[in-house]
Amino acid sequence: MENGSSNSENFDPASSRIAELAAALTRISACTTPQATLQELLAAFRQLIPRIGYALIHAGRDPAHPQPRVEPGHTLEEDQLQGLLAFLPSLNLPAVLSVRTPWVIDSPQSAETLRTCGIRDLLLIPIFTQEDPSNQLLALTRRVGEARFSAEDTQAAVLLITQAVSAIQTAQLLVNLEVRNHELETILQSSLQLTASLDLKQVLDAVMAGVFRLSPPTHDAHIFLYQDGTLEFGASLWQDGRKDVPFSKPRPQGLTATVARTGKMILVDDLQTHPLYLSSGLGWQGSIVSLPLVVQDHVVGVMNLAALQPGQYSAESLRPLRLLADQAAIAIENARLHAIIQQEAFSDALTGLPNRRAMDRELEDEIRRSARYHHHFALLILDLDGFKQINDTYGHPVGDQALIWFSQKLPTLVRDTDFVARYGGDELVVILPETHKQVAESVRQRIFEFFEREVFDFHEEISQPITVSVGLSLFPEDGKSADRLLKIADQRLYRHKDRRKALPR
Repeated sequence: MENGSSNSENFDPASSRIAELAAALTRISACTTPQATLQELLAAFRQLIPRIGYALIHAGRDPAHPQPRVEPGHTLEEDQLQGLLAFLPSLNLPAVLSVRTPWVIDSPQSAETLRTCGIRDLLLIPIFTQEDPSNQLLALTRRVGEARFSAEDTQAAVLLITQAVSAIQTAQLLVNLEVRNHELETILQSSLQLTASLDLKQVLDAVMAGVFRLSPPTHDAHIFLYQDGTLEFGASLWQDGRKDVPFSKPRPQGLTATVARTGKMILVDDLQTHPLYLSSGLGWQGSIVSLPLVVQDHVVGVMNLAALQPGQYSAESLRPLRLLADQAAIAIENARLHAIIQQEAFSDALTGLPNRRAMDRELEDEIRRSARYHHHFALLILDLDGFKQINDTYGHPVGDQALIWFSQKLPTLVRDTDFVARYGGDELVVILPETHKQVAESVRQRIFEFFEREVFDFHEEISQPITVSVGLSLFPEDGKSADRLLKIADQRLYRHKDRRKALPR
């Protein structure tokens, strides 16, 4: 008993409270998320300052919310809440916030006003963070019938809140770092995808996918390609997964056209109030950002992102999107240059038709398709009769004109799905997919008869009849390889030419 009495007599409540406060501060500082920090703070209040009510108050200094308001999650009873909201406008809240020390009831009038709504004591503690330095207060209350806050209560509350604010800021820094890491990882992955292909469609699809990874609020995204003062739809992606469905055609003086002309980003926080949309009569709602895709001061496209609600694109959220736009611009320009090079590599410079290299590739592709699906196709080789005589008589420039004329006439005699190419010299090739012998013979005869009737006018006073000889081979009847089909068609071409030479003139 004596030992027990001695322990009781040595017990120091003040030391115990300091130990509990220190433990609470440690627990708060160990929190890694803002939500966990707030929960630990409220638990510390309940332990160290019992029988209190609490509420987080926005003081009304934000122009968008000019009246004080209480955040959800408070523990005030309804009469206390309404009384507090009625009482706050009577205070000089900017002064309360600027002092940075707790506000306590300082007049009998204030005490009486609060007592009528069941509040015995009120403690307002300013909360200062880097993001919101002067707009928040934590209100601690005690009901009528309870003791007022002591100096020790006030000191403990200030210490707890100060520690909580520090922990929340640290937690927010961690969240921001995670967001930055996610953004950088997304941009890296998008960059790898963009550089992995020189196909324009694949590049545009990769850009669209990157947009939605970086911008969750985005409802739809569109890219318009810009060349020689003209905007052309490139790609789109919608939140529901729809692809390449354009929302609308760019207006001549609208957002997309303006960004393309100026090369400057335009952010529309609210479609219903922005000058570009006020007179449009479109009635659209939400927000939109339009980003120019620029390579060396040259606009190659415009990327539009739209959200259903106003104010969805902040400067912070636009930073990674602008990086993605820079990557996209380079990838689009590379894809365009690649397409030009491909076009030059597989096009005949004189006639503009696909060249021998393109024909070889197309023929091999058609053989594979036809073999897989058990289709027939036909191959025609056409040769200009007397082409050497034209060159010798009138010169090579006239011969070139004759080839150009020939290459322009021939495609009009076959289907859009047929493939016409310059084989070499004065020979052209036509590939007729999914074509049987009877139809192929009919096409061959139609081409032959057309050029029998046509006259090439290469001078105002001089014209020259130009006829053709045609050789035909069929897949798979005449062969199943490109070399075999070309050889058979070539042999039949020269037999046709020889028969025509043998005819009486």
